[in-house]
Amino acid sequence: MKNIFVALLLLSSASFAQNRDRNDQPPTNIRRSFERNNANSKNTQWTKSSSNWHANYRDNNNRSVDSYYDRRGNLMATHREINRNEIPRRVDTRITNLYHPQGNYSVRKIERPNTPSLFQIILQLATGGSRTVYMDEQGRQRDYHSPY
Repeated sequence: MKNIFVALLLLSSASFAQNRDRNDQPPTNIRRSFERNNANSKNTQWTKSSSNWHANYRDNNNRSVDSYYDRRGNLMATHREINRNEIPRRVDTRITNLYHPQGNYSVRKIERPNTPSLFQIILQLATGGSRTVYMDEQGRQRDYHSPY
């Protein structure tokens, strides 16, 4: 009786672990779409929210990238770390004139299908906090959700 109980316990534990691993990976259509767009990604970590999937990985330059897919495998957005010297000069000038960050900011480029690119600017404030603003390539402040 004791052996049967131990065997059932081991079997249920293995089954639970196997099911959990499957839930951490996106369906085949999403993985194929991701692989088509990101052939050179490294160490991809997947998470699911609602019916959408989020992939976090490193690109060829070892920068953090986040890609978001809907349940059909359509790419919704990609957020990529970039160096400040890669942003358009207008954006850098506008940030400096508006916020006087003295170089204390980081940038992520946001690309979405059929929508102009945005730059997510994370300003480090003198008070120790941070503030996030979004700008288009001309340095105009934008709302993240607006396709403008």
